[in-house]
Amino acid sequence: EHTLMGRQVALKIIRAELLNHPEAVERFRREVQAAAKLQHPNIATAHDAEQFGGAHYLVMEYISGQTLAERLRTGRLDAHEACRIAREVALGLAHAHAMGLTHRDIKPGNLMLTDGNVLASGALASGAVASGALASGRVKILDFGLVVLPQSDTQITGAGVVMGTVDYIAPEQAEDPRSADARSDIYSLGCTLYQLLSGSLPFPAGSPLQKL
Repeated sequence: EHTLMGRQVALKIIRAELLNHPEAVERFRREVQAAAKLQHPNIATAHDAEQFGGAHYLVMEYISGQTLAERLRTGRLDAHEACRIAREVALGLAHAHAMGLTHRDIKPGNLMLTDGNVLASGALASGAVASGALASGRVKILDFGLVVLPQSDTQITGAGVVMGTVDYIAPEQAEDPRSADARSDIYSLGCTLYQLLSGSLPFPAGSPLQKL
C-alpha cells in the first residue's frame, strides 16, 4: 500500500541473486524505460521506479484478477470471448509498437484478466465456456522484461541465445532474438489465440528443442 496516496500498488523487484549480474540489471532498466513510454488501457500502468540500497524496483498498478494461463486451467474459451481478448491484446501491442517497442514474450501468463473477466460462479468448469459466462472486464499486458527498445544496442542479447517462451516464440525470434519485431509479437498472439480457442498449444508435443 502506498501510505501517502492510500492505494494498493504492485512492486516488481529484481531477485537478490541477480543483482550481481549486469545483464539482469540492464534488462530491468530497459523494462523501466519501456514502462515510462506506455500509457494504454490494455497495458499495466507503471507509476514509478526507484532504487533502495541495492534493490531495484518498479511500482505498477495493482490488478485484481487472474492471468490467461490461470483462466485456461478451467477450459478453453468460446470464440466470441477469445477474439475479444485477442483484440484487446492487439490494441495494447499496437500502442507499444507505435512507441518502437517489441515485447518478445506474449503468452497467456503475461496477460492479466481483471476481475470482470474471472469465471462467473456456476459457469462450465471444463470444455468451452458458455457465451456470456464471462463478464466483459479488461485485458492487461504484463512483463516487458524482454522488451526491445528503439535504437538500443543489442549486446545483452547474443546470437544463439533463445529469448522468449518456446510454445509461443516466432521462428525468426527463435533463430536470433535480435531480429524480433512487431510481427514476432503478432505471431505469439496468434499462438495464444489458438490456445484460447482449442485449449491446447499449437505444438504440444516434444522437447523445447524439438518445438523450436
